[in-house]
Amino acid sequence: MDFLQTVRVFVAVVEARSFAKAADNITSNRPTVTNAVKALETTLGVRLLNRTTRSLSLTPQGEVFYERALSLLQEVADARSLFRPCSNDSAVKGKLRIDVPAALASTLLIPRLKGFVLRYPAIDLVIGVSDTTANLVSEGIDCVIRVGELKDSNMVGRPLTMAPMVTCASPAYLAQHGAPSSLRGLAQHKSVSYFFGTSRRVMEWNFETEDGIESIHVPSGLLLNDSVALVQAAVAGLGIVQVLRTSVQQHLDDGSLVAVLPDYTVPPRQISVLYHEKRLMGQPLRQFLDWVPSVFSGTDFFDTDTTAKRLPAVSKDLFGTELVSF
Repeated sequence: MDFLQTVRVFVAVVEARSFAKAADNITSNRPTVTNAVKALETTLGVRLLNRTTRSLSLTPQGEVFYERALSLLQEVADARSLFRPCSNDSAVKGKLRIDVPAALASTLLIPRLKGFVLRYPAIDLVIGVSDTTANLVSEGIDCVIRVGELKDSNMVGRPLTMAPMVTCASPAYLAQHGAPSSLRGLAQHKSVSYFFGTSRRVMEWNFETEDGIESIHVPSGLLLNDSVALVQAAVAGLGIVQVLRTSVQQHLDDGSLVAVLPDYTVPPRQISVLYHEKRLMGQPLRQFLDWVPSVFSGTDFFDTDTTAKRLPAVSKDLFGTELVSF
């Protein structure tokens, strides 16, 4: 096995966090994969992986080499495809792993996914539906769609749209507690609020005022970290929520939820697709990144004029703490 192939095997092992899983992913067998990594370590003269019966992790030297290996394989892939672009959509094949928030999966992505499947029938999709953060490398995820502002790091973010927000509650809740008439009046109400990760940091509510964006902490009667449960709790009359309009539009239409404080505009939140800056990008991911903006076009949920004004061309983020999903 040549050096380049051993590098490919090494990257597959790191991303699968298992020799056996890596062998399955690259259609090989475990002894071949194990021997390839050993040969690579011998060639380099360093140990790249810490191995135990239960876990696999990179050594400090392995972390450095892994980053260089990703860059090397990306350069090779770019060189090979430079003069041979894939013009036949049906010929694009491979596995594509995506992670999507529950609210966006059920209301937007899944209803429109048939178009992608029909266009790229040879791409095998694995879609994780979750509001929790994910480690793209260790979990083998190619890209994620998330809601929130992006900050600098090794995650590349392609902004897709600005998503309208809405503050709402059920008629039953409003009949019992009344409707707030001002932002100050929210202090007399209970909210169903979203919290982040193990820190349980509660998401503040934002409103546009004459003095700019005002952030308000509403007393929480219930904290949840799942966007679907958040909406269900609001429908059940457990409190007021502030969520993506797309996640509650059906309930607003049928009257099971009612907009609260309609005179106070809630700033829209950015939706982005994120992927690892240095991870090898195959054709399935390239095609998905080209296709996914269409999911957010041609719908009343998103204001394209506002989107064009607010979105940066490209930004990056440490995927996790500042990205929310509801």
